[in-house]
Order: sequence, then structure tokens, then C-alpha cells
Amino acid sequence: MKQSNQNDVAQQSHLADRVFSLFEGAWEIERQISGKGTYAGTATFVRTGADSMDYAEKGVITLNNGEVLSGERRYTYRLHEDRIELLFADGPNVGNHFVDILFPSDPSAAWPICSGDTHYCLKDTYKAMFCFEHEDEFNITYTVCGPAKDYVSQSVYRRIRPGA
Repeated sequence: MKQSNQNDVAQQSHLADRVFSLFEGAWEIERQISGKGTYAGTATFVRTGADSMDYAEKGVITLNNGEVLSGERRYTYRLHEDRIELLFADGPNVGNHFVDILFPSDPSAAWPICSGDTHYCLKDTYKAMFCFEHEDEFNITYTVCGPAKDYVSQSVYRRIRPGA
């Protein structure tokens, strides 16, 4: 029985490692924020170690009232044996845990691969869903609710190929 558990961890690790490696590089982002507006920008994942990457995005937010703002966000992605952890990399919560990307234990898992997690921030709840459509596209949906927050943020990430 012990051997089976070790194999399961190795298979999960392989899937987590496979997805983690796919992040590296540049991505185009299209985001819809329900009742608020849209966001268009780019994101880069830069490897900072065997098990960590820095994520940075920059773009333009167009609010439903026509106002245009610049926006940016940063996270640190950390590879663990069976998951990828997202940590805040800017703002007052630098270094704190945000959410995890968990992976199915099925070694033959095929695209799409989806994972959900929840982050509790004081009175607000952020429900995250990551869906990896294929190696060049993934989606992140955050459903946010709380006393002063009620929106869904849906982002589509498409790989930017060098020279494209």
C-alpha cells in the first residue's frame, strides 16, 4: 500500500510540474469583470528558481462608464509536490498565501484540467477556478463576494509566441 501512495504523489507531482513549466513566458490577457468593465493586458511568468516564478501583469481597465485606468498585479507561484501555491507579491499582504492550484490524481488527466480553491479575506470571499484548456491557453475565474464586493472576474490567458 505504501508503494501505491508514493506512485500517486509522483504522478500528481508530474502533472503539477508539467503545468508549472508551461506558465513560463509571456501571455495576453482578456478579462471581463461583471458589472464593472474589461481589462486587456499582458502577463509574464519569470522563473526565479526550480520551484518558483514571479508573475507580473500590466494592462488597461475600461470601466463601464467609459473611464480608462491602468492596472497591474503581481504574484509569486511556488511549485509543491502536488500543487502550485500563489502568494501575494504586492500590496500589504506580500508573501502571504492566496490560493492553491490543485491537480487530479489521475496520471492520464488530459486537457482541460480544472482546479478550484477559496481565499477568505476578512469579510470577503474569493472563489478561484483555474482551467487549463491546453498548453497555450488557460482561464482563471474569481467569484468575489462580501459586504461591499459582488463580482465575477473571468480572464483568458493566451500564450504570446516570440516573433508573433
